[in-house]
Amino acid sequence: NNVYAEAVATSSDSADADCGSNLSIGVHLIDPVDQYTLLNRATKYGLLFIIVTFAGFFLFEILKQLRIHPIQYILVGLSLVLFFLLLLSFSEHLPFKWAYVLATLANITVLSTYLYYVLKNIVRALGFSTTLIALYGALFVLLQSEDYALLLGSLLLFGLLSLLMLLTRKIDWYNLELSTEEKHKIPNNPTKTPNNMPI
Repeated sequence: NNVYAEAVATSSDSADADCGSNLSIGVHLIDPVDQYTLLNRATKYGLLFIIVTFAGFFLFEILKQLRIHPIQYILVGLSLVLFFLLLLSFSEHLPFKWAYVLATLANITVLSTYLYYVLKNIVRALGFSTTLIALYGALFVLLQSEDYALLLGSLLLFGLLSLLMLLTRKIDWYNLELSTEEKHKIPNNPTKTPNNMPI
């Protein structure tokens, strides 16, 4: 990244013009996208990552009739936040791309293991983990692209919103709320024994 220019200084004086003077000028080009710039960009997408992940959890609750506790939401959110801290820590000792790969692998491994128990199905956990890997890959491409970052980010958001609308297009939100309340309601009638005697 070093560019050197050589200039010949001439003078109106004939003696100086005959011998000339060589000047060597060094130019050091600064990379406009260093690791801290990339980290700053990555943290700006952090809230988007958490929202997309929580939206995925919510879709599992709605479409698969699976209840996820708020504590589980919080733990997964904390894991996503710690990804950026891991990325910062690794990038101070490694090149950014390797720091990103290590932080992603660490986070995906923990999340995949935890999601297996939260979602109660290995296929669901692998599907959700694959989605997260795709998101981390998209974020890496966004970070590396200096000229097209806004365009790619906008297309990513548009794609995610379109997918959300497509998956929830047949849901009747009013009836869903009522059916959920009725499903978890404790019956008022007492259970009767075979002799029709209330317990």
